[in-house]
Amino acid sequence: MRTYAIAADMPGETEEAASRRTFLADRIRTFFPTCCQPFGALWIVKSDRELGEIRDNLAPYLNEGDKLVVLLTDDACAWRGLAPDAALWLQEQL
Repeated sequence: MRTYAIAADMPGETEEAASRRTFLADRIRTFFPTCCQPFGALWIVKSDRELGEIRDNLAPYLNEGDKLVVLLTDDACAWRGLAPDAALWLQEQL
């Protein structure tokens, strides 16, 4: 399995925008059971899928003006100040 970083920018302060952010987070957790959301709209996931496939699977959950980036990463990471569960996930998975 490869490690990917997924980041999304779904602007807006409305209840609808917050709902869309929650829905995208739920979709990511569904598509990638081995995942961590260390903060905000950043997820680290393990998957055998390709970059374009990940992007294409998440694109239907974005609106015009939303941004998404999917990065293939190596299995090295450094952090500071993360919640204990996120730090443990990173330590165990990377």
